Amino acid sequence: YLTNKELMDKVPGNIVLEFERDIKSFVHYQKENHIIPILLTFPYLLTPSNKELYKNILLAARRLCVVLSGEGILDASEKLNEVIIRISKEENVASIDNNHLIPKTLEYFVDYSHYTDKGAEFIAKSVYDLLIRGELIK
Repeated sequence: YLTNKELMDKVPGNIVLEFERDIKSFVHYQKENHIIPILLTFPYLLTPSNKELYKNILLAARRLCVVLSGEGILDASEKLNEVIIRISKEENVASIDNNHLIPKTLEYFVDYSHYTDKGAEFIAKSVYDLLIRGELIK
């Protein structure tokens, strides 16, 4: 498939737009059905500042996104999370930017995007704290 093709260092705009459409549609569905939406960014282990430290993990992540380079995977992660934050503001729904909150270490991640037990507890606690602080549950 990739013969004579260059890897992309940027996620294609149509992918970002499709993701945005899907998130907005989901939020609208929830609101229409009297469900209080909460949007969470999706944490990734890798960042531009630690990509060399975890270069084997970045290479392994490329198996899932074969048309994207390592830079393209980082770009996609950033842009898709930006969409989540923007939609939460536009739609006036609660959000948690777990991608910026969770420590970027193997203590919290098994690989590029899957959590250890400690990472899963971190995410669950952030949601719990929002639910209590925002008085969404009693």
